[in-house]
Amino acid sequence: VTGDVSLTAYFEYIGVVVNISSGQGGSATVRNTRTGQSGTSVSGIVGDTFVFSGTPSTGYSKAYVQLNGSSNQIAYGSNYTIGASGTYNFTGYFTPNTYTISVSKGSGEFDSYHSGGTYSYGTYVELWVNVNPHYNFLYWEDSNGNRISPTSSSGNTYKVTVQVLGNKSYTIHASPKVYTVSASASPSAGGSVSGGGEYTYGSECTLKATPKADYKF
Repeated sequence: VTGDVSLTAYFEYIGVVVNISSGQGGSATVRNTRTGQSGTSVSGIVGDTFVFSGTPSTGYSKAYVQLNGSSNQIAYGSNYTIGASGTYNFTGYFTPNTYTISVSKGSGEFDSYHSGGTYSYGTYVELWVNVNPHYNFLYWEDSNGNRISPTSSSGNTYKVTVQVLGNKSYTIHASPKVYTVSASASPSAGGSVSGGGEYTYGSECTLKATPKADYKF
């Protein structure tokens, strides 16, 4: 140094902040592989590599991570290196699982019914059944043995709404109606008729006519 001199030291900011929020169906976190820091807001410097983790809720699976404002999808568990300083906001996405609802006929006769299908977790499905007019609808029975009564009906159509929480099968049940068979003799002095009474639909009824003396059937 041979005289007074003024010098300025310049610095370049290389700080990085990575934030991650979670969409419906789970929780996401991020970890700085260099420092080991993890959470929903993690700091670092340019050149650091970050890894995203996701924990899906019941009925959901991990989908992808996305930098807000970008269309690029980042797989959970893959490395993501930051090339410039600043704050980066990501969102972790999850997707609902799909499950099968199946419906089959049990006891009774049915003109038509909702046979089920494939649905996303958490959705609501309306089951319906058109019962043969000669039958009384009883209930749906699920694969756990629970009996489910209809919540609405119109004519011979019965409905209920169920929530999809996993694969499940339902069996529909109905019982035959009871009808009265009345039989009488004419004239009443000519004899007697037996066999009348109450019978379920489709069953056989045997009537017996017994004439009195001086009469024939």
